Order: sequence, then structure tokens, then C-alpha cells
Amino acid sequence: MLLYALILLASAAYLWRHRQGPFLTVAAPLPSGLRQTLSTLAILLTLTAIAGIVAAFLTSTTPALVVLAVGALLMGYLGIRITRF
Repeated sequence: MLLYALILLASAAYLWRHRQGPFLTVAAPLPSGLRQTLSTLAILLTLTAIAGIVAAFLTSTTPALVVLAVGALLMGYLGIRITRF
């Protein structure tokens, strides 16, 4: 779970750093909708990573499953959203 939280934090940092410059194949300046999406997802992924760190130290597996599902849904949303740009 801690490794997953680190991956989420790395993804969030990547999204946060590239919200002003070129992102993947989209050249700078980014469209405002994509910039907003990257900022929002970076914040949500950071919060999910924090929840993952907390869930790693709990004895129940339910919080860990919730964190895994939320992280997967957020990254899936990014994949769907980025096709518009």
C-alpha cells in the first residue's frame, strides 16, 4: 500500500509540474480545461495518497480497497478527459 501511495504521489507531482508547460503530446500553452483538470487531479491524487498511507497502517483491508478504487477511478478519468484535447 505504501508503494501505491508513492506511485500516486509521483503521478500527482508529474501532473502538477506539467500543468503550465507541455504535457505528453500537447504543446504549451495548454488549454485552460486541461490545465484545470491536471491541477484538480494532482490535488485529488495527493489526498488519495495520504489516505493510502493512513490505510497502510490500519488492520482492516476495506480502507485500502477504497483507496485503490479511488486512485484507479481518478487515473481512468484522466485517461478519458485527456482525449478531448
